Amino acid sequence: MHYNHILVTTDFSEDSLRAFDFAAYEAKMENCTISLLAVINDWDVPPVFMQDIANPEAITKYREELLEKGKVKLAEYAQDMFHGQKVDSHAILSADPASRVIAQFAQDNSCDLIVMASHGRGAVGNFFLGSVVQRVI
Repeated sequence: MHYNHILVTTDFSEDSLRAFDFAAYEAKMENCTISLLAVINDWDVPPVFMQDIANPEAITKYREELLEKGKVKLAEYAQDMFHGQKVDSHAILSADPASRVIAQFAQDNSCDLIVMASHGRGAVGNFFLGSVVQRVI
């Protein structure tokens, strides 16, 4: 099967890095576009509680720093793991579930293959914890 655009997701865990080798190989064989995506959870503080926080600007600053760190780490992964292949990196800060953001990104960018790694928790772990992979599918 020929792929034009491969989406590779990461949560920055060691397990998620396993998908990179497969994606790099496929992209090299297919000569296609690679998008690297990290969805960083934005834990919203309800406005009613913002008044109780001594420095609400610190939350905004923390979110900005978190997103910037994600972008820097993705750029490092793109360089180190994809060995000179052209990779578009995207870090998205979102309160939405990662599965929803990934599926929407794939649809919006016409990705025809999504490469995701499992955490390796097994059936019991997925029963209790759910699986981003299962929800994307």
